[in-house]
Amino acid sequence: MLNVTRILFIVDVVILALNTLLSGTRTGDFFPKGAWISFGESAAMLLYFNLCVLFFLGSMGAFIRKAAFAGKKYTRILIPSFIFILFADIFFTVISVLKGGVFRGWLAKKPVEE
Repeated sequence: MLNVTRILFIVDVVILALNTLLSGTRTGDFFPKGAWISFGESAAMLLYFNLCVLFFLGSMGAFIRKAAFAGKKYTRILIPSFIFILFADIFFTVISVLKGGVFRGWLAKKPVEE
């Protein structure tokens, strides 16, 4: 999920740059408030989610170091599953293509370990 949020941040930066460029060429205003406020909200939300994940990982690491039981922890992505699955499929297909072909690594013969 952290990879997806990183991609979302990059997309937000590109959209902000396009909005700024288009606003500047149309009106001469290179600081469109609406675009910057929207970008700030998205960036703050992504920062919050990533900090929560890091806090959770740190607390779980502390329990593991102590060899203690942390209780049952359930996590859920805060977006509907059908949206997450769509973006995850797109992400893994793009990564697969960039790494040498669609599903090449998944379908390739694996070396036999002795």
